[in-house]
Amino acid sequence: MAAFSKKKISDELNFETWAPKTKTTLIQKGLWDVVENGVPPDPSKNPKLSASIQPEELSKWRDLVVKDTKALQVMQSSLPNSAFRKTLSASSAKEAWDLLKNGNKAVELVRLEKQFQELSMKEGETIESYVDRVTAILEEMRRLNKVKSKYEVNKKVLSSLKMPYKVAAPCLEENAEIMEDMPLESLPDFFEFYDSVAKEACLLMMKGMSLDDDDTKRGGGTLIAMNLIKALELKIKTQILFWAINHCLFLAFH
Repeated sequence: MAAFSKKKISDELNFETWAPKTKTTLIQKGLWDVVENGVPPDPSKNPKLSASIQPEELSKWRDLVVKDTKALQVMQSSLPNSAFRKTLSASSAKEAWDLLKNGNKAVELVRLEKQFQELSMKEGETIESYVDRVTAILEEMRRLNKVKSKYEVNKKVLSSLKMPYKVAAPCLEENAEIMEDMPLESLPDFFEFYDSVAKEACLLMMKGMSLDDDDTKRGGGTLIAMNLIKALELKIKTQILFWAINHCLFLAFH
């Protein structure tokens, strides 16, 4: 039996379109069962079975072989030449189907990886919308058993942000632990908290308060503490919050 290939099968074959059409044809012809389940080995060549096998059982097996041959013919006749040549090593309809399916997986992963690497936030796009777009690609990859690390995902997303989110990215990028542990879905909550802290810092400044004033520090700390509680309720990591606080205060007062 030929080994399954995980290499790209053909640029001409769109497996997602070809597969359901071909499956419908095989079902109509009563051939799908041999594609789905395969054909067992020849029982007459099995020493343990050959002595006791009944003629009708051997006949049923031969019928399955005939169906398998017909199924393979139906499949190969519907393939473009480049994909057809790749199935010539298959000894059964099931093997050919699995070969095409695995080859399609490789093609899909290449396409999705390209989409991931080219990701960039659009001008005026919200962080929620961008996270949804990234998540959609990651979910497709997971469906194909490809899982990216949180660090790689966070690094890509934070490096491709647009204003006003871009200014807050260093709060996360500078902390390896956060980059490795933070789930992507936490980003909108983080930026919501970051924005609230920045606004409070601006309010303090508008009231003429100075960071050199001990009373102001205590007042600002109270406001920040209130948001800290709010953020914790949103289940954002405490370490992220402190980085946001420090960064926002630096931007507001320098």
